[in-house]
Amino acid sequence: MKEAGKLLGWSSVVFGMRLTGAFAVLATQVLLARWMGAEQLGVYVLAFSWLIMLSTIVGLGYPMASMRIVGKALHEARPGLIRGFLHRGRMVTVGVGSMAALLAGVVVLSLSGVFDAMQQRVFLVALLAVPVLAAMRMHERVAQAQGWFFLAMAPNMLLRPLLFLLAVFLIHRLGGGLDAWDAMSAHVLLIVTMAVAHLLLFRQRMAVTLTPAAREYDDAGWRKIALPLLIVTLFSQYFADMDIAIVGLLLRPDELALYNSGYRIALIISFGFLAINAVLMPRVSRLYAAGDTTAIQQVVRQATLLTSAGAILAMVVLFYWGREILALFGDEFVAAYGAMLILAGSQLVLAIVGPVATLLSVTGHQLLCLRVFLWSLLALVLFSVVFTLLAGIEGAALAVLLVNLLWTLWLRASVREVMRVEPSLLSLLPSRPAAV
Repeated sequence: MKEAGKLLGWSSVVFGMRLTGAFAVLATQVLLARWMGAEQLGVYVLAFSWLIMLSTIVGLGYPMASMRIVGKALHEARPGLIRGFLHRGRMVTVGVGSMAALLAGVVVLSLSGVFDAMQQRVFLVALLAVPVLAAMRMHERVAQAQGWFFLAMAPNMLLRPLLFLLAVFLIHRLGGGLDAWDAMSAHVLLIVTMAVAHLLLFRQRMAVTLTPAAREYDDAGWRKIALPLLIVTLFSQYFADMDIAIVGLLLRPDELALYNSGYRIALIISFGFLAINAVLMPRVSRLYAAGDTTAIQQVVRQATLLTSAGAILAMVVLFYWGREILALFGDEFVAAYGAMLILAGSQLVLAIVGPVATLLSVTGHQLLCLRVFLWSLLALVLFSVVFTLLAGIEGAALAVLLVNLLWTLWLRASVREVMRVEPSLLSLLPSRPAAV
């Protein structure tokens, strides 16, 4: 009961921040849709989704690897290893991020026949934030691995959405007009400012908390852990942005705006289990290092029960009041109701099957995820192209549902085999064995 109380307590705090930030994002998109129209919103959404995806890729898995590497270093009382890993992670995110942004900029400029001048300018200013956001994510993950949940979650989860909402309101109020260029420029400026402030706070917390020690490096070992986690991270945490970045190349900007609005509303379902998983990751890492499978099963069972209950409740709300919620963006956005329900169903699948990717990632079994996610990535591209061309935004949503079913059920079998843990709601059945 004590573990359940801690899990629920911290998860409630993280959930509150995520929910507040999510409503700020939705409110911002409602204002953007009403003030600059579906087409301009689609241009902004596509560029920002590529910013999110590229800033994740350039980290080469180092931010996500923090959960395991820092957790193990804390368990072994090796502060030098944490300092060395942080230093290497910064070099990777900033160095690779800068090169990727430059290369992507050249590609965007060469596609003048695909993107008009406005789209190119929006993409180029978005690319400026790629290495900055990547480095900030590295600091957040290291903070999260040490249990500094406010420092890890509050900046990007809560403060940035709220401040961007305020910025959009002020730009429209003072300037009288708003387009994709205005919105993206303001967002990039905000990201850079927050990254600098976050770095100062992070360095101060590290200096006070972490014992001084010479840096230790294990580059070969870190790469072995980090690189597979790159694909894992894209699927487990940035799947929506990756999907929108792909689908956005197949849809008109106004269609993408409708699809994105339905997707963002459906993602409300995921906030509960993402919040719980954020607290679950460092805890499972430590329990696994101690060999306590029984405790892991207990914590995972409680987490899956909480997330599934919340997901089912959210699904009911969207079924009955989804059209009214979509109408907040504008009357034309109600056309995304069918796609929104399909996407909501895909999130319900994630909640019921359980935190399979998280469990494998933080316990050293990320290579099992790699093969699954590589095949799932191929399936996402293939299904998205075929179904989007055949059925528009509903087809794109169906592709997401099928891919989520594919990788979650595949990884559930892996969790049961290698960890002897049942991650899904079936763990509530005491007569069902945990291992295959």
